[in-house]
Amino acid sequence: MEFSWRSESFILGFLICSNFLFGMSVFYNKIPVYLAIRFSIRGIQIAMLLYYFFLCILTTNVAFCMDSGGVPSSSGWTSFEERVLLEPMPSTGESSSGGASINQQPLIPVPQPPLLDENTRQSELTDRLRTNWLGMVYNETILDSFVRSQLEIERNIEAALVADGYSPQVLFEKRDQIRGFIFYPTGRAFSQNTYTDYIAQITHLGTRASVPYKRVIRAIEGYDLFLD
Repeated sequence: MEFSWRSESFILGFLICSNFLFGMSVFYNKIPVYLAIRFSIRGIQIAMLLYYFFLCILTTNVAFCMDSGGVPSSSGWTSFEERVLLEPMPSTGESSSGGASINQQPLIPVPQPPLLDENTRQSELTDRLRTNWLGMVYNETILDSFVRSQLEIERNIEAALVADGYSPQVLFEKRDQIRGFIFYPTGRAFSQNTYTDYIAQITHLGTRASVPYKRVIRAIEGYDLFLD
């Protein structure tokens, strides 16, 4: 059952009830008039405090996960997992067109050896994602799913950049900055659907036809990223 606070109705209902009880108590001489007035004023004060309290909660930017499965809670709040996992891919004017043709195998370079061992790479990606999600409530399953997607994307783009002739040492040193262009160009993590789409582009079109690779190349050409 969905439950939502409507401030106007809440306050109006409280005032009607409190004044009704006030009138009845005075009429039947159950309590002195001055005491009934004090109770009525105190009730109005409580109603106003509750109104501002729930107004602050409902207008906050932090989305709470009300259960561990990412399912919208019975309170009507949208959980963090539902919002992040199901939001559409951002429209940034980026396109993955121009990839491999139907009869052409996608070109996916593989680094030999990788610039980072998997444990270090996973730890760094996890720490950065936690920082990006600071203030949000999520479960570890969601976090792990995001990091695994980021791992696959980063490995492929890293390999393509090495194959393009960029120095592995420079790529290693600038890895945090490169991750910003791949995963956080808007300042926050994309949805899981977006990262899944990136992986599909790499798999079916080739790494160099994918949106994140093109974003890195555009940053290099625009002198926002220096890999020399």
